[in-house]
Amino acid sequence: MVMSVCRECAKPASSEAKACPHCGVPNPVVPDGNAARGRAYIVIGLLIITTIVTLVISKPDHTTAPARTGVAEQDSHEDRQRANAANIALALRKTMRNPKTFEVISAHVGQYNALCYQYRAENGFGGMSVERVVVAPDAAWMTTERDDEFADRWNDQCARGSTIDATSAVQAALRWY
Repeated sequence: MVMSVCRECAKPASSEAKACPHCGVPNPVVPDGNAARGRAYIVIGLLIITTIVTLVISKPDHTTAPARTGVAEQDSHEDRQRANAANIALALRKTMRNPKTFEVISAHVGQYNALCYQYRAENGFGGMSVERVVVAPDAAWMTTERDDEFADRWNDQCARGSTIDATSAVQAALRWY
């Protein structure tokens, strides 16, 4: 038994206590931040790997196919973007506390090819929360609403106009896998 501090009232509480003896909040001891940080590194790693795999698999073979221009090339690019958005949503779902409750409300590719998601998932209290996340085009960074820079990134990458709506592709991939 380790004595720690209650996340609600900041008074001493046991790590094994079901409720804080002072304020009554359930599960008063906050888990170690290193575990959350470790999960974040895993998510970022999965996002990078997924993006690389998507880009390698969907890279057109210019040696055998004639040069494409116009609408066909744009459609191919949009399909790759939608596939990338679906792959990253699948990786994002794996990071959820209860992955079965993860549901994408909207997904689109933002102005600078960042992936912008609004989703619903079960929170730590068993209720459903609506969250938003922005993922860099190369999955080098991911920002959630809990991060200080989220508002700036959402406004810059997502709110200034969507280039590609990927909602149906992402929802289909989540149903399939």
